[in-house]
Amino acid sequence: MLKKCNANDLPQILELWNTVFGEDENFTKWYFDNIFKPEYTIAVFEDSKLISMLQMLPYEIKNYGKVSYIFGACTYPDHRGKGLMAKLIAFSEKLDRESCVTASILIPQEKSLFDFYKRFGYEPYFKINYKEYFKQNKKDHSYTFSEIDSNDIHLLNQVYENSLSGTYFVLRDDNCWAKQIDMFRSLGGNAFCLKDNEKLISYAFVWNDDSIVIQELWGIDNDAKEIIADEVLNFYHADKLMGISIRGTDMDERDLGSIKFYDNQKSDKPYFMNLMFN
Repeated sequence: MLKKCNANDLPQILELWNTVFGEDENFTKWYFDNIFKPEYTIAVFEDSKLISMLQMLPYEIKNYGKVSYIFGACTYPDHRGKGLMAKLIAFSEKLDRESCVTASILIPQEKSLFDFYKRFGYEPYFKINYKEYFKQNKKDHSYTFSEIDSNDIHLLNQVYENSLSGTYFVLRDDNCWAKQIDMFRSLGGNAFCLKDNEKLISYAFVWNDDSIVIQELWGIDNDAKEIIADEVLNFYHADKLMGISIRGTDMDERDLGSIKFYDNQKSDKPYFMNLMFN
């Protein structure tokens, strides 16, 4: 049986989630405390047991329309190969069309899964680039480098949207920014900004695990991005970090996510999404 879930299904949702994704308990707790809603989940039940599911998180793409972000798609190992995910994806499309959602997007967790989702109409459209930044012995500048606080949240979106002008990108509101900052800090990362007096000119969302990785870095120009990367290196007393962006000929471009268009309104402009619990 296919159905939309409700609060009564939460124990079974958590059981399957922990079976498949249970290695990261801290993220699981944060996600279910802050983002998860039962009504976002659709599932296949067999004899009242939830055996396969996915979540449809609501987003909007600038100048395109409402989209569903497919997240947490999983099936118990002993029920894989039965076409359950195909049924869930078809059901998600039916629900999307009924709600005037224009497309479905997702981020495959492994390279091989791009081909898996391609069978259901998902094409790679969202790309990222990787760039290594090396310590520059604190470049001279008059800017202020600091951790982002609540007063900075409304300033982030201007840098984000200006950096992505000419592209289709996932819209973010203040609540979205606040959740991301909280997630990074709750899970061992951080979020920083660079200011010219009161003007925010660059920001970086950073993970500090085995190495320093900036998951998103934008600025008003290349100089602002280079300076904040150098400041992050100094903050962590590191000599090198990997930064993720979408522009720059010196960067290694890779597919990040895929999209399934429902109305066939494709565009030649690039598409961008990031900071989506990926």
